[in-house]
Amino acid sequence: MLLRNNFSSGPDGTTITTTNSGNGDDDAFALAVAGAGAVLKYDLSPDRPSAEFVAEMSTSTPAGQSVVAWAPGGTYAQIWCRLYAWYAVKPNNVQSPPFFYCESSTGGQMSLIAVNSSGNSEIVIANKDNTVWATSTWGITAGEWFRIETHFTFSTTVGAIECRIYGGDDVDTNNVTETVTATNWNLGGTAAANFYAGYLSFDSNLEALRISGLEVNNTGWPGPLPFHQKAMPGIQPSSIAVHNDVF
Repeated sequence: MLLRNNFSSGPDGTTITTTNSGNGDDDAFALAVAGAGAVLKYDLSPDRPSAEFVAEMSTSTPAGQSVVAWAPGGTYAQIWCRLYAWYAVKPNNVQSPPFFYCESSTGGQMSLIAVNSSGNSEIVIANKDNTVWATSTWGITAGEWFRIETHFTFSTTVGAIECRIYGGDDVDTNNVTETVTATNWNLGGTAAANFYAGYLSFDSNLEALRISGLEVNNTGWPGPLPFHQKAMPGIQPSSIAVHNDVF
């Protein structure tokens, strides 16, 4: 199983749908929901040259969702995922909703990656009951991209999650900024079936989150996209040199 979406369809300002999300090399989403007052749209990339567009997600009032999801069929005892994320301002909820979320074939929540903004907007690993298992010391900086890659091993007794954070000046590096792990936990099942990115919870006034380079697979660490981060917004990837440390 290999699913990728770099939100390359556009154009700028267009609402992301299941129909328009599968253009080019992008794998179409099975679900794309923007609730009342929510934003789920293609946006000109703010300094993210791996594609011309990224996904912008936010909510307003009343509370709603802004989320995309894949349902590839089958179940997976292990999965690896990647996304690049960017906030214009630091999240201001006590615990912002997850930006990556795994679900069982019966619709049960299994595990998630979210932001804890009660401190320094750290990355947190949480379980099916939203109990935080582990928290990074690294924190989000507003206006800067970061990359998250996560390995989930599903089990009801010895479940494990390893989350690798890439922050700083070059988020396309192979050098990990911080690794956060949680082991020997109940992940709510032995296999996952559905995978969500964005604001799945029904919450109001969630900050604008931009994501890019989304991938889910069941074979190994995705690694960075093959384009260097530093470029002017909107520049096409053909003008960017291939990253030397991509294999």
